[in-house]
Amino acid sequence: MDSITVSSTSSSSSTTSITSGAGGGGGGGGGVLICSVIGITDFAQGELGDIVYLEIDTLDSQIDSNEVFGTVEAVKTVSDLFMPITGKVIEVNPSLEDKPELVNEDPYGEGWIIKVHITEESQIDGLLSPSDYKNLIDS
Repeated sequence: MDSITVSSTSSSSSTTSITSGAGGGGGGGGGVLICSVIGITDFAQGELGDIVYLEIDTLDSQIDSNEVFGTVEAVKTVSDLFMPITGKVIEVNPSLEDKPELVNEDPYGEGWIIKVHITEESQIDGLLSPSDYKNLIDS
């Protein structure tokens, strides 16, 4: 089984902050939950080829950075999907069940794979920027 690196689009356009807290009254503060959309890069989907199936059974699970959160099956291979950042999986893209090819067609849009609540905010700084990633794959 191959493995691929997953991208987390945690730029301001795809990271959402959600304020949470106890309602009503003066007690109970809240915090800010940072959510991120996670998928594979255009480069990775191109390397995999035609994607025919994704298995993501980690909904509502806390997954550590660099742990497997699912698998992606392409015509020629099956690859593990590794979490780029520690977080709780809060949503799996329902469109991929019937149309896994969305990952190939639109990896940064409709082909997203999971959404997570980031639980280790300090890890955000360790993610590659788009330009750093491009330099990595071009070298």
